[in-house]
Amino acid sequence: MKKTLELEDDIAAKLDTLAQATGLSLDKVLNEAVREGLTKVGQKLSVKAKPFRQKTHKMGVYAHIDYSKTSALLDELDGSDFLESAGRRK
Repeated sequence: MKKTLELEDDIAAKLDTLAQATGLSLDKVLNEAVREGLTKVGQKLSVKAKPFRQKTHKMGVYAHIDYSKTSALLDELDGSDFLESAGRRK
């Protein structure tokens, strides 16, 4: 994968020096440095995920609606909205 990075001058110089000294390509030296550095940084930071908590809201219960039939519930709600909006147009 190709990525464009902006390296600070001192880091670029160290990478170039190391690549020349080892005879490895700059890409290989950089990849190895990043691999090792990410491991150390990950251990140092020890990222902890927040536990998931579902927020709930009381929505009320209506005696005339059968909640076991969601299609009927949606039809009832859509019908009520339609009737209200039709009444406003008059």
